[in-house]
Amino acid sequence: QNFKWFAAPLLYYFCDRAAMHINHRYQTKVATITAVTSSDRIGKGARLAIVKLHRPSLFMFEPGQYALLKIPGIDANWHPFSIASGPESDYLEFYIEVHGNESWTNRLWCMINGSSF
Repeated sequence: QNFKWFAAPLLYYFCDRAAMHINHRYQTKVATITAVTSSDRIGKGARLAIVKLHRPSLFMFEPGQYALLKIPGIDANWHPFSIASGPESDYLEFYIEVHGNESWTNRLWCMINGSSF
């Protein structure tokens, strides 16, 4: 009896996830990538990576949405980041703060600066 209540939502969920993986994968080229360091009052430097990509022609989004990024030079996993550019822009901009020495963001930072991670 309970199966019929769970079967339809589960089927919908798995179909939605499959459609996302099939239809919503875009490959794009990096326009610019910049590493920025700032210092605060305590003297610790905050590190920020600014990634600017060419927006794929069919990629539509609204303010507040995020995109999953994968950089094969770092690892094979997808990582979510908020989109910082406006929907009318020809570019997708991501402002990524670096946290921790063993993190994905630190490996991105090292890749930008040409140092080893």
